[in-house]
Amino acid sequence: MHLSANAEEKLAAPSVLESQHGSVRPLAAEDLERVAALFLTKFRRRRRHLLDRAIAETAAYMREIYLDPAGHSGESNALVQINRQGRLGGFLGVLKARYELNGAPLNA
Repeated sequence: MHLSANAEEKLAAPSVLESQHGSVRPLAAEDLERVAALFLTKFRRRRRHLLDRAIAETAAYMREIYLDPAGHSGESNALVQINRQGRLGGFLGVLKARYELNGAPLNA
């Protein structure tokens, strides 16, 4: 996926919370490249010619940890915020973990 400044796609999916700033809903597979691009532009410095590859690799990793985690079933707890213009505004990554306390299984 190549992202240019003029090629912003609107994202649409059922939201779980509406506000004056947009909506919040669960992460979906079609969000991954935009979430990866957001992550890379905010937390990593990449050379322009490596950006497409970095987005694809980061999106694949995010799919693995947020949407297809081994041993976990059910919907992802990760959330995306969609602004009023229909574009990705933010991301909250939530990872499920299993623990054991005094022999009793716990999910966190």
